[in-house]
Amino acid sequence: ARLSSHASGGTEARQILYDAFDNPDFALELMRMIAEQRKLRGQAERMAGVHAKGRRRAELMVKGVRRVFGEQSNTSLVFDDRFILKIFRRVLAGPNPDVEIGQLLTQRGFAQTPRLVGHIEHHLSDRAPAAAMGVLHEFLPNEGTAFEEAVCAAGRFIERLSGAGTQRIALEQDEAALDQSGRIGPLPRMAEQARALMAVDSLGEVGFWAASQQTPPEPVIQAMGGYLDCARRMGEVTARLHQALADEQDDPAFKPLPFGPTAARALYQGLQGHLFATMQRVSAQVEREGSALAELRPEVDRLIAAQPRLVELLFRLRTMTLTGSRIRIHGDFHLGQVLRHGDQLAIVDFEGEPTRSLSERRLKRSALRDVAGMIRSFHYAAYAPLLSLQNAETRAMADEERRGSMAMAQLFARFSSAAFLRGYLDQARGALFLPSSDEEGDVLLTAFVIGKGLYEIDYELGHRPRWLPLALRGFLGMFGLAEAP
Repeated sequence: ARLSSHASGGTEARQILYDAFDNPDFALELMRMIAEQRKLRGQAERMAGVHAKGRRRAELMVKGVRRVFGEQSNTSLVFDDRFILKIFRRVLAGPNPDVEIGQLLTQRGFAQTPRLVGHIEHHLSDRAPAAAMGVLHEFLPNEGTAFEEAVCAAGRFIERLSGAGTQRIALEQDEAALDQSGRIGPLPRMAEQARALMAVDSLGEVGFWAASQQTPPEPVIQAMGGYLDCARRMGEVTARLHQALADEQDDPAFKPLPFGPTAARALYQGLQGHLFATMQRVSAQVEREGSALAELRPEVDRLIAAQPRLVELLFRLRTMTLTGSRIRIHGDFHLGQVLRHGDQLAIVDFEGEPTRSLSERRLKRSALRDVAGMIRSFHYAAYAPLLSLQNAETRAMADEERRGSMAMAQLFARFSSAAFLRGYLDQARGALFLPSSDEEGDVLLTAFVIGKGLYEIDYELGHRPRWLPLALRGFLGMFGLAEAP
């Protein structure tokens, strides 16, 4: 921010604090710094713009800039709809994963991510390590994120399968369901079969690997309206990303490594401690007098009652020796990190979880951590259409209708995430970064999904309490612990 003095009509000068990124001249100057690879020096520290090999100054000269707003942890500027500069709000010294991974994928010609164009770095002194202040990529015109697409698909799915389709949905496969008034009716026999579908075993009960190989019931396939294929293709793209990251054998920052002999036990101990701590925090918050979360008491009770079952699932790690390789991964992977442009998908934002240190974000890990993050994201998307129903409204709904909508959301999450996993495994089958057996893969993925779910419950509790019902219900539904229909 910049502080300036402003005097008006003979009054005393006032000081105005404003965000420099809202100043087009300032933003364009940052872009010129990268284009010209310009260096700025202070008394001790310095800043420098760097563009990628093969880029020329002329192609990086721009005229217009606009700021991108939304729920994000950084500041983004788009130049002439050709480039996008992401400015990091948390600047840390050391190699930044967004720059590192962007350079590798661009050099390898990986088509499912925008190409890296350059970055801005800062040095506290001539001997200090560089800290990335911003990273520049080619701008990808897009129709939105995969999360937005999944939320819309989940809403349509719930509407169709519950037999409550009263709005025209402009999808070609729905034309047969239009009655003479132009309203959507339930697809054939769908309402009658809905109750039977609610009894389908959850992912946690079937096992993630086994569920990915099951063919969904025909009413589910129809109600999905083609979304299962979208989810499957996201799995394939994710597998191709991991293959590209695992193929680097020369750069020590990316060369795959084996798991240590105690890796599984350490993972078990860490997740078990996380489980107990999360249970205590959630229970204490809900019990607090006057808590706005008191109405979540039923979900919290089910979560606490599920603790022995969750410990049992994690306990399977104790005696395992992990196979496969540790590789560099996305690190903060969810549907919001995937853009749709036409019929293509692109993965973005490789900086990892911004609250973690750079050393943590650069660790080599199991690729299944990314897979777990995406599976949980499908559950978020599934319950999101119901988030607009405030608690008072939800109570006013007939119990059967409310439970039915929740059950439909659970079905969407189950089959969309299973389709994603199927696409991933079909593409990555035999890769050295995967566990050597399906049993080990399922145990490990289940543990990562539990860990990710606990992290989300913790996060929503501390930062977005309104989203806590979504995190809780999705987590419970995944392991067959949600409210019975």
